[in-house]
Amino acid sequence: MSDSYSAVADEYYNEILHPTCNDFGYASLSLLRDYLRLRPLQGVVCEVGAGLSALLTALDGNQQAARVVVTDNSREMLSHSQTRFAGQAEFVLSDASHLPFPGQSVDMLTASLGDPYNSPEFWHEVHRVSKLGARIFFSTPSWEWASAFRSVGKNEREGSALFITQSGKKIYLPSCILPEIEQGAMMKAAGLHVEQISHFRLSDLKSAQLPTSPKLGGYLDDDDSVVTSFWVKK
Repeated sequence: MSDSYSAVADEYYNEILHPTCNDFGYASLSLLRDYLRLRPLQGVVCEVGAGLSALLTALDGNQQAARVVVTDNSREMLSHSQTRFAGQAEFVLSDASHLPFPGQSVDMLTASLGDPYNSPEFWHEVHRVSKLGARIFFSTPSWEWASAFRSVGKNEREGSALFITQSGKKIYLPSCILPEIEQGAMMKAAGLHVEQISHFRLSDLKSAQLPTSPKLGGYLDDDDSVVTSFWVKK
């Protein structure tokens, strides 16, 4: 059984305590910015499992959508967005598989580092709430990294991310990371179409002159993907 992300909310974004999370966040944000340059916001936009909103960070106050709704199923994680971006969006406590929208009402959906809720139930919910032609951005830590690190990492469990808190407590958080073919198949089974797959590689992280977590640099070559994003359409 995995724990809730509420258990680590207070320190999740501490780049000194959790440099791997920081590196994943930077990589996913970079891919999201690339996506938004070609897919500007329109209509009703939903961000799923936001924590500290990558969408609002990428937009930097320049959102043009009629409505932006930021969701998370952890009150403590969602509070990061509510504090940082007060007045810039609606903030709703919501499970990823039960989004607060009627059917076919969302024009765009983003899910940055969505591995905690990456399941058939989530993707069928994405299909339910999305209008025909809706655009979806989804990113996850790469399968290259997950398969290399989790196969040898001490105390690792399948389908979970081991998070060690400042106090030394071991907490297992849900994390489903799949090979690209399997990820695409799950999306297709929900009635969605993958238009493009993009990568932020270890060499990109090094070029940004960020300190590279040993949990990444010790298991990936420069050409390997750190974070993979999927551009999806209904």
